[in-house]
Amino acid sequence: MQFSDAIPFGNVTQEDPSQPVGVSYVSVAGSEGVLLTTVEVIYVDGVETSRSIISREVTAAPVDQVTVIGTGVAAPEVPSDPPPTDPTPVDPAPEEPPVDAPTTPPVPAPGG
Repeated sequence: MQFSDAIPFGNVTQEDPSQPVGVSYVSVAGSEGVLLTTVEVIYVDGVETSRSIISREVTAAPVDQVTVIGTGVAAPEVPSDPPPTDPTPVDPAPEEPPVDAPTTPPVPAPGG
């Protein structure tokens, strides 16, 4: 007879100075392992009289969960400055032609 039992996974913490303090994340998800136990069961007249463990085998090793914890100093926040303004005032109206300038192009004289 065989029995399967779960092998719990461990938890490992890694410090990361490239991450600011307060940041944490799981870089490797943990998973349980499997322990397979083979047992010899002896019956006498249909009644179990003894059990003996024949073997134990890890058929799947547990994988530790790895959690990364930031230990670095957070970069200071730099306030965003508004873009610089041009000190020259901008006239939104288009430039008007001088009063004595023609407003339409000259029409050529016939024949010439």
